[in-house]
Amino acid sequence: PARLGWQSASTLVIDDDEAPQPINYRTLWVSNDGSDVSGDGSETAPWKSLQYAADQVGPGDYVIVKPGQYWGFQVSTDGKPDAPITFHAEPGVLIDAANPENNLDGINLEGADYVTIEGFNVANMPRAGLRSVNNDGVILRGNVSDHNTMWGILTGWSENIVIENNHVSRSQVEH
Repeated sequence: PARLGWQSASTLVIDDDEAPQPINYRTLWVSNDGSDVSGDGSETAPWKSLQYAADQVGPGDYVIVKPGQYWGFQVSTDGKPDAPITFHAEPGVLIDAANPENNLDGINLEGADYVTIEGFNVANMPRAGLRSVNNDGVILRGNVSDHNTMWGILTGWSENIVIENNHVSRSQVEH
């Protein structure tokens, strides 16, 4: 799928045999200086928490995370094959507290199809640094997962998953 640069929103109509349906590609932002109350996810008014961003995303959204320390997040929303959801961490992003949904994993893709996670550093989770289960078309790229209790990266019942250029180390119980 084509990214639309750093525009905050664009609409693309795909012409096929069915009635055209608009697809909105949004670039959204998360920053420690943001607000989940007054922010709108734009670069000038970013959200504060990764979980809030995860709860707002839809197909085609591209979330950029500014440097800082964060709680983890869980994604349960599906992207589409031609419009994946992407979470992209800029250098200096550290997830050092489990996501608030299950309090076990740093990043949890629970039944979330066509989601890309890239550039995150996840450390010291009670269970897994990155967890991807019951989904299709997930990409885990360029992440660091260190010193987690059970697993650095766990996948289960995931189809067509791509795991590339990640660095996983010092899991305490298993691989």
